[in-house]
Amino acid sequence: MRVERQPPTASARSGVPQRNQIGTAVNRSSLEGLPAAPYLPGKSPPSVRAAASTFLNHALGSEEGAIILTPAVATRHPAWVLGVELFHRGYFWEAHEAWERLWRPTPHGALERELLQVLLQWSASLLLVRCNRRTGAARVAERALQRTVRLRVEGKPVVLDVDIRRLERTLRRYVARLRRAEAPRSPRALRPRLPFVSNSAAVHCTPGTSRKTHGPSQKFSTRPSLRKNASS
Repeated sequence: MRVERQPPTASARSGVPQRNQIGTAVNRSSLEGLPAAPYLPGKSPPSVRAAASTFLNHALGSEEGAIILTPAVATRHPAWVLGVELFHRGYFWEAHEAWERLWRPTPHGALERELLQVLLQWSASLLLVRCNRRTGAARVAERALQRTVRLRVEGKPVVLDVDIRRLERTLRRYVARLRRAEAPRSPRALRPRLPFVSNSAAVHCTPGTSRKTHGPSQKFSTRPSLRKNASS
């Protein structure tokens, strides 16, 4: 079994780890180098993508190996932890890239892989919304919803500390708005949060943010270029 290195346990600045919703240490040092604004495929200059890729490689390393994924391993895996953090901050391309590093080596048929696929598709859909491509966003979101329904029907209430029923309800509302051509535009609507189970070791806030804080506001247009194999 090969597992990527764990994130540091203490902030380089304060010596005190921050915590995210899954109760795993997230440090200020692990976010050093994060670009000031999310990368927007087709709109951001190449330097922004280069900076985002450099950040991810620095935070996660460039190697990938076989992973025997268990909930204990996955919820503390750097790619999962950082993906959650980036997703909550509205960095959907970056979150997609982080989670895909964990998704690719995860065995087919694993529940964790199915959930990661849902999150990859949700990230892709949100990025499409920001790029004003509602039809494509709806198609990708519907696939994410279908996968979530299958997980729930199979009797899997919790995967990687994520409440599957709540996730299904969230995605169903999101898909319904897209179908009505009411794509969410407000910062709050474009900053969803993963529904972790209430009895997990969770602290219900993301480091550096609050429910009143929505991060950088951006205007988006043009096409993203996410990998098809992770978003289909």
